[in-house]
Amino acid sequence: MTPKIRTLLALVAVIVPLDQITKSLVSSGIERGSYWAPIPALEGFFRITHARNSGAALGLAQGLPVFVFIGLVIVALLMIGSFFRRIEPNDRLSATSLGLIVSGALGNLCDRVFRGGEVVDFLQ
Repeated sequence: MTPKIRTLLALVAVIVPLDQITKSLVSSGIERGSYWAPIPALEGFFRITHARNSGAALGLAQGLPVFVFIGLVIVALLMIGSFFRRIEPNDRLSATSLGLIVSGALGNLCDRVFRGGEVVDFLQ
């Protein structure tokens, strides 16, 4: 197994479960539409909220059937796979970048499938 594949698989194996765990914690611990007090070290930079997004990026395309978004994720993953195949076997930096994107896409795909077609957003 090449270093780029190990890097991608390791990131997906760690980040997707962490993504789902943090989203579960937010969903169960913070009322929808409210937020937790800003983290003191980063006050004024971001806060933890509980929002749901049934659309695409920035809430665009609200109301489309969930299978449209699932299809878009699959197309995006196929495109990322074509980029991944083109990077050098030892290029861990590019593999890391693509691994982070793949992990985010898979995390949102899990949300669409298991959370009623909505993605949980929690960093504002």
